[in-house]
Amino acid sequence: MSNEYEDRSLLLGMIPYSLREPDQVVHWQKAGESPTYKLLRQPRNLEELTEDCKHGLAIWRDNDTLTYVTPPGTDDVWDRKKSSSFNSSLWMLLGGTALQIFGYSENAISETAAFFMNLVDRASEVFYLEAVDDPWGGTFDFGEGGYYCFTRLLKRGSVRRFIVKNVALSADQSRVLASHPNSMQMELSSCAFDDNGTAFVDELEKRQSSFGSLKTDMCCAFDHVNLRRIFKLKNVFDHLRLPYLADEVVLLSLSAHSESLELRIFSRALSVEDCSTLRIETKKLALYINHDIEEPFPTELMIAFWRRVSELGHFVELKVAIILCSDVERTPIPIAAPLMEEMTRAIMANRNLQILDLTTYNRDLEWRPHMATLFNSLKDHKELRTLRMEVDDESQDFGPGMCHLRNLLWQKRDITVTNCEGGIITDNNRICALYSLNRLYWGSASLVGPPTPHRSSLVTTALLKSTAQSFQRSSLLLADHLEVLHELVQSAQLDHDLSPASRKKKRRRKM
Repeated sequence: MSNEYEDRSLLLGMIPYSLREPDQVVHWQKAGESPTYKLLRQPRNLEELTEDCKHGLAIWRDNDTLTYVTPPGTDDVWDRKKSSSFNSSLWMLLGGTALQIFGYSENAISETAAFFMNLVDRASEVFYLEAVDDPWGGTFDFGEGGYYCFTRLLKRGSVRRFIVKNVALSADQSRVLASHPNSMQMELSSCAFDDNGTAFVDELEKRQSSFGSLKTDMCCAFDHVNLRRIFKLKNVFDHLRLPYLADEVVLLSLSAHSESLELRIFSRALSVEDCSTLRIETKKLALYINHDIEEPFPTELMIAFWRRVSELGHFVELKVAIILCSDVERTPIPIAAPLMEEMTRAIMANRNLQILDLTTYNRDLEWRPHMATLFNSLKDHKELRTLRMEVDDESQDFGPGMCHLRNLLWQKRDITVTNCEGGIITDNNRICALYSLNRLYWGSASLVGPPTPHRSSLVTTALLKSTAQSFQRSSLLLADHLEVLHELVQSAQLDHDLSPASRKKKRRRKM
């Protein structure tokens, strides 16, 4: 162990055990108590701190902060069971290196976080920043970290995901984040802007390229004025996700110009009259409607909503989920026949619909009585490729022996039915075989068209290997590629004609 400490002596100095204050004592969850270091000079980069580190190291700075540094490839962290008098802490992930910073003030912790952020000199896929154990119960004020740490971090390369939780950002910091040149996924959870998002939206309005994805959860970081500005932005968001909003801006949120839109609303914020004039600009909508279980199911409201979906007719991806709020387990609520009819009409009216998601969190709705009707309609939808459903009992809800699902797959070979997690719904027997047959069907169909250099060899390989033991599969493949069969016959005849035995027979006939 002593050699390991000496190797870092030029960069790190170890605080003698006997001189450490109680809050300078380091407790790792796995490694236990270990040395505490101070920086003797400015590190060249973050890798210099971690390149020879086998587990982790802890650094005490003069601003009375203690940072646990966990290098890539290790998973040891601070032992929560050990007491500490620190007021709060920040978790941070920088290029695979995890840091947890403890301190007595938000200013000192922010300054230390910025220090380590400025050591990053390589492109980072993910940046993660989360405030933990805030004694005041509010958002952590990261303003003292300044904006340069974000500027430097974003200039180093493509930060694809930028995740911040329980943190308040300054106007200067938000301005840097909104004006970054590259497209990325930004996730803000329980965050705030000290100007309610004005500087952030100011920069968004100036953008000439896509911002990428913006997801906000728990509470919204923007006030109503800036939300209305966001809803008007065009060609800025690939994906926009918003938390529950106040009733007065809910209808406007549906009109947001985003390629993909994910919203959560309360049913009370929407009326039957509102539905008739709803503006929904996005082609990819995920709408979660929260409804109080103590209130009657909003059948008329949902009929009006689906009727509007039918009138709009432009959706490519669509998810509409009713979330029934309850603390007790309950049986699924039956769907009224008129609502099911309106849903079916809306699905068929959206001719370009490719993904339909009917899942809910707790299987709140009873689909079984309408499954045959729904599947019988979907078989005629030319563009639909994915159907997501969540049921209580797959072996029963899809009909006896899952017959409704089998019929759908037999009549519509290009569809896949999955659960909410994306797992394919199957019985591992006949339905599994149907999916396999359908994949061959569409794989074969995709090769139909003008001849290509590889088509003949692909079809031949499939005939000899994938379909050799199945007359059904061989006939399906050959039905699509009769010209390839013709080529194979011609090639076989030519090979026969050119063979030595064939030439000898021809000479004998001439004699």
